[in-house]
Amino acid sequence: MSLIVSVIIAIILVVGLGYAAPQLPFNELLGGNFYQIASILLAILVSAVLNIPMLYMLSANSAYKKGAWKSAVEKYKKAYRTKRLSADMEIYCGYILLKEGDKKACEEIFEAVSKKQLTDRQKDSLDTNKAILLWKKGQLDEAIELLKAVWDRSPSVTAAGTLGALMLVKARETGDYAEALSFCESTNEQFTYERTIMANLGEAYYLNGQNEDALKVFGELMDCGSQAPAPFYYYALALLKAGCSEEAEEMLNLSLRQRFSALSTVSKKVVRAKLEEITAE
Repeated sequence: MSLIVSVIIAIILVVGLGYAAPQLPFNELLGGNFYQIASILLAILVSAVLNIPMLYMLSANSAYKKGAWKSAVEKYKKAYRTKRLSADMEIYCGYILLKEGDKKACEEIFEAVSKKQLTDRQKDSLDTNKAILLWKKGQLDEAIELLKAVWDRSPSVTAAGTLGALMLVKARETGDYAEALSFCESTNEQFTYERTIMANLGEAYYLNGQNEDALKVFGELMDCGSQAPAPFYYYALALLKAGCSEEAEEMLNLSLRQRFSALSTVSKKVVRAKLEEITAE
């Protein structure tokens, strides 16, 4: 039931009750307050109906924080299916579904949102998430180009972190780290102590052979805190290169304790293989 229909029905019921209440046989049993009581109950019911999307979102967010990923995804889908979420919430639902590996559902949401009247900020948010979807669909070059367009028109922490991460994915494929490193250095200067950007820079330094710089950045990042598996993994590789195998083993174990998702730039299998390799030595 749409928002407008719900409100119209509620108004009709309240008005109808106003006319009918005095003639109803049990109105006197309620001390003549049937209309007031019924109106309050209707208001509660209508409020519940109108807030169903938000209730789904709150329930989904709670489940997600508790680690009930499957339940959370179903609730995000239910919230979206109400067709009464804001564009921001719909984009967020699409992102979570993509993070949990449901590219088809994510694409459906993003296509629907793209047809709405969006603010500049919402368009940037949608394009950033569309770029992540393109990457997961195997269209890395198109993803990077879309993110560069977002970055050019509206530089932000989110755009910097996402673009830097995908430039590094591309650099690992080509072996050319110059552009990615330059971007990561400049954005780290622009957005100091932002964890995603610091992680990108540390990885860029390591991949470019600047191990001392990588160790310094990753050390600072650990002080700031990190919840993604990739920074711990690349910090471990930098430590191994410096001959610090015990510390590297600790970082790999920490990496495995983080949550891996469909958007992680390093897999649990790769981290586990490296840990087994160094513990067997």
